[in-house]
Amino acid sequence: MGERSSAYACRTFKRDKYAWYVLIFFILASAWGVGAFRENDRVQLRPWESSVSNRATITVLEFDRVVLEKSKNHIYYKDLRKQLKALKENGFEAVTVTDIFKFYNEDKKLPEKSVLLIFANGYLETYATVDPILREMRWPAAMTVITETVVNRETFFLYWDRLRHMVKSGVWSLVSAGHRRREEISNAKSKVSETILTDYKISRDLVEANIPGYKMLAYSSIFYKARNYIKKFDGRDSDERALKKIYPLRFMNSFVGVNDKSSDPFRLRRLRVKPGWKPETLLTLMNQGIQAVTADGENTSLAESIWFREDGEWVDTSSHQKYPPGQNARLTEVPDSEQGIHLHGVPGAGIFFPGNNRVGNWVLEADIRLDRGEFWIRQDSFKTGDGWRIGGNSQNINVQVRVANGQYENLASSRAGITLDEWHHLRLVKRGKGIMMNWDGRTLWDLPVSAPHLMDGDIGLWAWSEEGEGSLSLSDARISFFPDDIRWLETYPEENDIQLLIKYTEKISGVTTITHTVQGNQTDAVAFDKDLFQIISHRYGWDFIPTLRVLPQKQPSGKPDSDYGGKNEYRDTEIFPTSTIKNLVKQNHWTHVHLDLSRLGGERKNGWFSQIVELNHELEKINCRLLVTTEGRPDASQSLKFRLPLRKNDLKSNWPVAERSH
Repeated sequence: MGERSSAYACRTFKRDKYAWYVLIFFILASAWGVGAFRENDRVQLRPWESSVSNRATITVLEFDRVVLEKSKNHIYYKDLRKQLKALKENGFEAVTVTDIFKFYNEDKKLPEKSVLLIFANGYLETYATVDPILREMRWPAAMTVITETVVNRETFFLYWDRLRHMVKSGVWSLVSAGHRRREEISNAKSKVSETILTDYKISRDLVEANIPGYKMLAYSSIFYKARNYIKKFDGRDSDERALKKIYPLRFMNSFVGVNDKSSDPFRLRRLRVKPGWKPETLLTLMNQGIQAVTADGENTSLAESIWFREDGEWVDTSSHQKYPPGQNARLTEVPDSEQGIHLHGVPGAGIFFPGNNRVGNWVLEADIRLDRGEFWIRQDSFKTGDGWRIGGNSQNINVQVRVANGQYENLASSRAGITLDEWHHLRLVKRGKGIMMNWDGRTLWDLPVSAPHLMDGDIGLWAWSEEGEGSLSLSDARISFFPDDIRWLETYPEENDIQLLIKYTEKISGVTTITHTVQGNQTDAVAFDKDLFQIISHRYGWDFIPTLRVLPQKQPSGKPDSDYGGKNEYRDTEIFPTSTIKNLVKQNHWTHVHLDLSRLGGERKNGWFSQIVELNHELEKINCRLLVTTEGRPDASQSLKFRLPLRKNDLKSNWPVAERSH
């Protein structure tokens, strides 16, 4: 058979360049299509598997730059994958920024172990490495954005087109980290405030203008450099009010990132995850942080507890992990002690125990040995930035409160000097605004020392020396948190009732009496022995808590609602005096207020639950705690046990129950 003509000759694929062009085109088109699909499709987030509750704890974790190659300074993406997998296996459920906003503002219920993941500063590499992990797990997260980097299209950062894809996917939400984060600003306080407020407003406006339909709900509190100092913008009162109009949520650094219903949504705590942390480390911090926030009457060994250095680094006391000298704490085994903590550094060393943001009352008991310098036990406020401390040297033991510019002012002093290199026993009680110290079995002050209230933050232990190294040892140290013990007194109390309270001085945290009646939008002051209450509250370190008694709204006929059998239920939502009570609190600068609903019918109390929750949120924003009773008041021999957060079933039965003291 002869050869085929060239017209019918077989042309192999290998030799056909046009076929290769077509194949390459389809490969590139497919790759682009898959990438575009991945960026544009909306991910169906994983449904919560655990039960939801108003009593949820929300742990906020912030991760810095996530990278593809191992690095000492950044988080390796494989480590992140292991951490998130461990969180899921241990019952944590991921929530969004919107979920948290609704939790605090719309009474939305969340999983009891909720976690918000935040990734810092809008790095392109972070997004590229983290997004596939989140999509695989179907978990949401948030990214903080410095809008100047986006506007200037700086290398290594995300641009508007990618940010729009992220939001559209449903996986990501955005948090402001300011506009010109690295800008050096003037020393003048007015200029500082003006610049920072403008900066955050610009950031919000840019995001909302470039991502149509997106609402910025939160910002991340950061450091601003001025010429001679670094100012952490936690905000003065006027600045905070202005910022709250721009963002309803704020995240702030903390030793633990755990929050609950009683937390201030404008001061939400976040934990910065360090590079190299193992999943077990992260879980330990989160679980113990939850225990610290919800602790109530627990007796905890400090040596077995979770501690942090001032720079936020976790201190592993269980293995007596050592740190280099200098400002870093070093923990080593204390001779003749199974549960010992030893601190030493130049000029000092300090560690912090996570405080409880609901319970400001605690007892610390320990054996202590000061080798060199001074020792201090210190506590800072979660909300106000104030603080107090107690400690001293071989000459004196002092109680001090922080004043302007970080300086401390003496409230009380004792000449009970500390003998160096010898063990002493201390028992420190903090309840209400009173501080009591027992040193080697002797009470240092006949009466409690009164300090500003709401100092219920992290508790620190310090060794410090003006010359050389500070060195301190603690043995068998234990701490117990306990709730408020508040006692009722008549407006003009009898001497017997006062003497009964004095008997329980160490236990009692506050006293209350009726100061106003509230009926609709009308308030009437009630006469009471104001001077006496001021004297006893200061003398014994008790908080004075005004009681507002809410009365039924009168009908046009002059009869109260109760005479009509409680049938006018439509009035419940109309007459609850939220704004009236809030204005009264602001005018009098109260830190607590007690709402007495005992004069109202049961249906009315239950119908007002949502309004009471709203009032609680409003008062927390101005650093005031709301306490509510529904069943009348006990006498001075009984304590009112107030529990937060508010729960709906609390208003259906005896809440809070008046319990007789033992």
